[in-house]
Amino acid sequence: MALPTGLISAITVTRYAAGAYNTSGVWVDGATSSVTVNGLVNPEKDQDILMREGGGYADGVIKIYTNEALYPKSGAQQADRLTRGGKVYEVYEVNEPYSNLSLDHYRSRARRVDALTNGA
Repeated sequence: MALPTGLISAITVTRYAAGAYNTSGVWVDGATSSVTVNGLVNPEKDQDILMREGGGYADGVIKIYTNEALYPKSGAQQADRLTRGGKVYEVYEVNEPYSNLSLDHYRSRARRVDALTNGA
């Protein structure tokens, strides 16, 4: 059984194809595509943030529960990104399919992109 229909909404994810070096040795980013997944987005709880950040507070982290896997950065593959409330978030962690009370789903975490670049 997947996540309950009444709790989920459509989430548009920007997915990036892997980049590569061209014949001149210049890096070329991969193409992007929009993918819609069904899921639920929640802010990360403060105690989870503190544990995950080694005791320091990190702002702009969300948890995402979806019926389909999202993708963090891996090698030349850029991480999936999603926009919520006008802010862009980048997936940095995806857990294996999780089953709780017969609700099979993926649990992911994403960090606000400006928090990544500003060191927040």
